[in-house]
Amino acid sequence: MALRRPPRLRLCARLPDFFLLLLFRGDLAGRAEILGKTSLKIWNVTRKDSALYRCEVVARNDRKEIDEIVIELTVQVKPVTPVCRVPKAVPVGKMATLHCQESEGHPRPHYSWYRNDVPLPTDS
Repeated sequence: MALRRPPRLRLCARLPDFFLLLLFRGDLAGRAEILGKTSLKIWNVTRKDSALYRCEVVARNDRKEIDEIVIELTVQVKPVTPVCRVPKAVPVGKMATLHCQESEGHPRPHYSWYRNDVPLPTDS
């Protein structure tokens, strides 16, 4: 999955007090706010919020202009019941392909197959 460009969160220090400059890109506007002085809260998180977020800390009178950290947020989405395609009948000696897939789970779910409640080996 290609992660989008990090939304930008910039924390600037002015001793003894802090001030915050918060820049939101796109759909974070109206759904996010700073809590206290150092926390970012996002409401109604969606799969699209999976991204790299960067927090910058700037201190006045510091030789190093910016300290920063990049944080990866992965929004988990529960898989739904898969859609399956199964042949109604297969002649003896022919190949049968059973196909099941779901499209909602994130990160992508792991699939396991069983025959009479016994796990089948995965392809190598």
